[in-house]
Amino acid sequence: MQDPETSEFYAWSKTAVTNFPITPQPLLDCLEVVRFDYPSSPDHEYRLRSDEIVDDETASLVRSAWHAAGGRKNPESGLNAVRVAGVELVRSQLSSVLWMVSRMKIYREFYPERAEQYLERVHALPWGNSKLFVQEDFVALSIVGVSESAADTLFDWSSHVDGVSGKPAFLKTTPASDSAWPLTQEALLAGVAVLWIDAALAQRDPRQKQRFMSSAASAMWQTGFVSGWDGREEMLRSDAKHAGRRGGAERHRATRELKQWALVQAATQKGSDIAIARRLASQVPERLRDASADPERLIYEALRAAAGDRSSTH
Repeated sequence: MQDPETSEFYAWSKTAVTNFPITPQPLLDCLEVVRFDYPSSPDHEYRLRSDEIVDDETASLVRSAWHAAGGRKNPESGLNAVRVAGVELVRSQLSSVLWMVSRMKIYREFYPERAEQYLERVHALPWGNSKLFVQEDFVALSIVGVSESAADTLFDWSSHVDGVSGKPAFLKTTPASDSAWPLTQEALLAGVAVLWIDAALAQRDPRQKQRFMSSAASAMWQTGFVSGWDGREEMLRSDAKHAGRRGGAERHRATRELKQWALVQAATQKGSDIAIARRLASQVPERLRDASADPERLIYEALRAAAGDRSSTH
């Protein structure tokens, strides 16, 4: 396995993920598209409905996700976003797993039992089927105690920008999208929220239902973040062309990547959190040096948060 800090590894990983065959989810299980005709005008819209929805808050979440996915006026466009979201969710997790596995020698040395359990889990996942994968409770960076949701990982993955077109890179490589329907990062994140809501409605176990609804809420938070930057671009068109949502997303991704790098490095070091943070702040890779004005504080907070997460699970 190549060194994950090199451009060669990035190119290899990108190719491996892009070429990995994934079957998209063809249909939703509990949610169905219905036409709603406005009583006071000749206009209409399309909504998602389910007999399993019994409360107004869930109904509101479904409407928001479906609208952001682009399905309210064009159901085919919304369903396209949902279909692509399932595939890109798998690809985002696979990309992170490849990075983690490339450092497995370190994890086997310091966390041997956890490393083997992680690999067993990875091998058992239905990577080739997005419908089955969506139903899994899997976070690629869990082995190092990173509390990053699957929606966060999808946000990072879909924030990579193609240098030529200036658009999200996944739009050029996703095998699931019907090019007849426009697709944005916002619609992608809302689409995965629809998938998780649909999975939640199919559950009978309250704990599983809560897990999927929490995932959907996380995806809608990321949808709102993207939408906010899109709105800023609209208001400040001339300036935001170069420093709007895309720049914000890149900074957001770089900060999270710096935290992930620090947690991986800290696994091999001894000492207090503040001492480790001070050492790592002087060793930050060049590509991450602009991620924070105060890397020592950022790394220290990441170490403390990871320690708190681990203690709360025991």
